[in-house]
Amino acid sequence: MTKTDRLERLIEISRKRYELQIKADWRYPQFFDFLQVSPSYRLAHRLATGTLKRNEVELPSDFEVVENTYKAFGAVWEIDFWKWWIDRAQYQFGISVTPSVHKVTSVDVGDEISDSAISNAKTELEQYLLADRLAEGMPASIVVGVPLHGERKQIIKQFSKMLDNVYKASTHQRSIAPYQVTRNKIREKTLKDALRVLRAKSALPNKPLFVIGNRSKIAPAYETDENKRLRNDERRRLMEILTSRQLHRAYLLSEHAARGSFPCLDSLPDDAARPAFDYVVLKRQFKEYIAWIRKELSKLKSKK
Repeated sequence: MTKTDRLERLIEISRKRYELQIKADWRYPQFFDFLQVSPSYRLAHRLATGTLKRNEVELPSDFEVVENTYKAFGAVWEIDFWKWWIDRAQYQFGISVTPSVHKVTSVDVGDEISDSAISNAKTELEQYLLADRLAEGMPASIVVGVPLHGERKQIIKQFSKMLDNVYKASTHQRSIAPYQVTRNKIREKTLKDALRVLRAKSALPNKPLFVIGNRSKIAPAYETDENKRLRNDERRRLMEILTSRQLHRAYLLSEHAARGSFPCLDSLPDDAARPAFDYVVLKRQFKEYIAWIRKELSKLKSKK
């Protein structure tokens, strides 16, 4: 096993161990999802990677803000949420898995240490130093050997003295994070509904809005038979209105995310240069991302 393969295996262990904790706040994975579909964020990516030149496109007046967001969070297409989080996002949000004490190994009284025990301890130490500590935001740490012999008070006293010598509160305080998610009244369901309708529209870019609403199950009470020509049908009209509203919400959420404000449904300033959704492009993006995810899953299965 190469060094890269070993590191990937350790990271995978950490992913399984910590993923639920990192996703405890639903806003972080949703922020990732909406960056993926933001037209402005994609534009910043194309300019940063040289696939588009600045003199070839008219840029929004506040595009510098979008470029700063891109510099902070990077590409979000050929990467999964977990890797993006530990590589980039946790440092921008100032949030990571809460660091905790890790046991490397333990030895009973009088036990002789076997080669396998040494090997297991080495593996656990690698797991912590190379992967778990990364997932925890790379906190300052010490690795110690604590003898479980003698009075408990004396052991604690010795450990406390050692800790006092290396621990400096000022060096462990987190600085103010460059970005924060907004904890407002916007519900997770609101974001998921908007993204679901956007994906349905991207899959069927040329279909009428009532069909998109039907397929995305956004309002079952307003569904109508897609094969029938209906005149002045109130349900179909309401479905079109609701679908259009969901697409507008998806746009607001994605464009505010590109500007580092999330989740936010405030109106955006009028700006003719701000790019709109290109559903054909989004359809290709979604297909490419799904193909990439499947490829990565296949790699992981082959290593087991």
